[in-house]
Amino acid sequence: MPEFRSHFRTLACWAAAICWSLTVTAGEVRLKGNGFTIQGNPAPVQNVSPNGKTETGLNNEVYPITMIENGMVRYFVPTHSIAGINRDQILGQFDVFKLKQALGSRSQPVGHVGIPTKVTEFNAKGHRSITLQSERGPVDVVQVITEIGPQYCKVSATGRLLWDFSIATTSLKSDRLDELIRGVTDQTKIEDRLTIARFYVQANRYIEALRELESIIKDFPEKEAQVNGIALEARQQLAAQLLNELEHRRVRGQHRVAYESAKAFPVEQMSAANLRRVREFIAAYDQSREDAERVLMLLGELQGQIKDQQQRELLEAMRAEVNEQLSYETLSRMKPFLARCDDATAKADEKLALAYSGWLLGDSKAIDRLDKVVAIWKARFLALDTLRELDGKKRLQSLADLIKLEGVGPETIAALLPFLPPVLETPAVKPGQPALVTANLEHADLPADSPPVNYQVLLPQEYSPQRSYPVIVTLRPIERTLEWSLRWWGGNSDEPLQAQRHGYIVIAPEYLIPGEKSYSPNAHSHYVVLQTLRDARKRFNIDSDRIFLTGHGTGGDATFDIGLAHPDEFAGLIPICGTIPNLTRHLSGNSKWTGLYIITGELDRDTFERNAVIVNRWLIGMQDVILAEYLGRGYESYYGEIHKLFSWMELRQRPKLPKEFFIESMRPNDNRFFWVKGQTLPPAPRPLNNRLNAKTPPVPKPRPQVQDRAFSLSVKILDGREDATQLLIPITTASQHTIWLNQDLLSFDKRLHVKVKEERKFNDFIAPNTEAILEDFRTRADRQRIFQVKLELN
Repeated sequence: MPEFRSHFRTLACWAAAICWSLTVTAGEVRLKGNGFTIQGNPAPVQNVSPNGKTETGLNNEVYPITMIENGMVRYFVPTHSIAGINRDQILGQFDVFKLKQALGSRSQPVGHVGIPTKVTEFNAKGHRSITLQSERGPVDVVQVITEIGPQYCKVSATGRLLWDFSIATTSLKSDRLDELIRGVTDQTKIEDRLTIARFYVQANRYIEALRELESIIKDFPEKEAQVNGIALEARQQLAAQLLNELEHRRVRGQHRVAYESAKAFPVEQMSAANLRRVREFIAAYDQSREDAERVLMLLGELQGQIKDQQQRELLEAMRAEVNEQLSYETLSRMKPFLARCDDATAKADEKLALAYSGWLLGDSKAIDRLDKVVAIWKARFLALDTLRELDGKKRLQSLADLIKLEGVGPETIAALLPFLPPVLETPAVKPGQPALVTANLEHADLPADSPPVNYQVLLPQEYSPQRSYPVIVTLRPIERTLEWSLRWWGGNSDEPLQAQRHGYIVIAPEYLIPGEKSYSPNAHSHYVVLQTLRDARKRFNIDSDRIFLTGHGTGGDATFDIGLAHPDEFAGLIPICGTIPNLTRHLSGNSKWTGLYIITGELDRDTFERNAVIVNRWLIGMQDVILAEYLGRGYESYYGEIHKLFSWMELRQRPKLPKEFFIESMRPNDNRFFWVKGQTLPPAPRPLNNRLNAKTPPVPKPRPQVQDRAFSLSVKILDGREDATQLLIPITTASQHTIWLNQDLLSFDKRLHVKVKEERKFNDFIAPNTEAILEDFRTRADRQRIFQVKLELN
């Protein structure tokens, strides 16, 4: 039986609790917009500052923040962002195992906790040791598990330290968890054995529960009838869990795993409803396979009816590509063809045109003119040549040949781009296997002396270049390696973890300056992360609307800094145990354009205090921010939050292009936001930090600098007039601007008036331009934001 993990939380509870148990009542808070939910007891608060002070000037009647606490974590969200609260959700009667541990005097409260240098696994007695750095040198602490529940375990320090906290039960290895709960139960008593089975069900570990129930029947055959009734319920819960997992894998493009698991699905004592779901799931795949086989057969038959030899040769090349790449993922492009393939009134060339135009442009843009489709096929190769060519003269020639093609305009080129194969081929990178990639800076048109950019990448299971994937860009803590960051999110081929299960590409750039002992804002790290992202977009099919930036420790510091400097690049920021650099505080207003999920420990160094003022400002200002503070915990990786992080990411995407925005920057080279770039920004009045500037390696000229105050850019589009659209840049410190536009921003049917401050810079009609489309795509390779017009304003 294949084993799948799930986030499914059962609300069912068997009535008779035979050993010590806990009735759990909690609330559930649902956020506006995407519906993300947080379970726990909600309470209004004025601020998150540890000292209770606030700089907002609020009176005692205003509570702009809601805190949700579940015993292990307290979450803070803007009260304004809450769509609804269920304050009395009954989660059920949970079985809890208590472990007798010798704790000691416990007279010394724990203040801040630094970075641990050593942490062991919990042993069979529920003990582990941890070594912490202090002003007096290393301090060894023994921590013990005192209570095990389905959701979390309580842990205490022994000896003099008064230190209590909770960890997720899922953080314990399965065999260790089983060993611990059996150590505090009597295996000869049916009541204790049933309690173990019941506990596993409450923890959503149905396979372990069924295994225990089968063992109970062997040891207590006289109880078989009673146990079978419990097992039947557990099997139905397991079946529902596995069916949800199958659908989860299908939606994320892991079709081989989904289909093979469905074929091997355990049907013993399955309910009629679940059995029907399995059969329908398998039937859908079987139908898709039959449709794909029919498509390939019909394409061959119809091709034989084409008289023109040149067209037949081109059709043969198209059919060869479709034959190689047609799959469950790409079959939808053939919908127009399948809808008319049996139409006796349609000609062979019309049917073939529907098939291949759908293949090249997507099913919504399919056409029935074969001559146009042949031209589009030729245009695709010329577009790829233009994007791939390093020699400037050859690239211009390919572009000229493309523009000369009859019947292929800029709109068609823009429609081709989302379905293009990778601009840079990377055959050595295999799904599930971490790989080192060196960015092709020559293709990025950067100077030859630009610093090299290296990154690790992990593709998800069954990665296909015909499917678009969300991305996690993870920044390592200074004490860890790139491989560690990659493995934390995605594991590897032997042990695939959550990023692979959810179908995410994980990228870990080497962003730190060699020799640095901590992170401080610098141009080099920004340069590496942005070039990594652009290079990866050219190699892999990335959904640019769903790119998330994250990091642990120093990587969390960099996540704040880089993410807030480029908020239009990311759907969300996830700093873990990170502090907001002082310079980055000037950019706190940029948080409006992305979301933040901040994870910290209550005792983690002075992190909470250093972040509190800005986080308060975000929460009170109703920004899209969640703060998760683990009670009694210090500097850790917080893997227990992984499932909620993916639930949050699944509901998020980069906001649509705004028609109006105000944004701030601290570096002359951080000068493109959304659809505007400001050139010739003023140099820094004085170096903010000579040490920082001295250690920043050279980057594309002119050398980027850090300023001691932010410069601002304000842009807005006004399209209220019937005859014209106004584009205004009322606030800017740049002397030149480049504007990229598409029809999501404004209508090309109206005249466009552009003003920078009070000076008119443009007054004319605009139209899509092939060169502008390919130039921008060559630079950014963003398949979700394709611009059709470029305006240079001096």
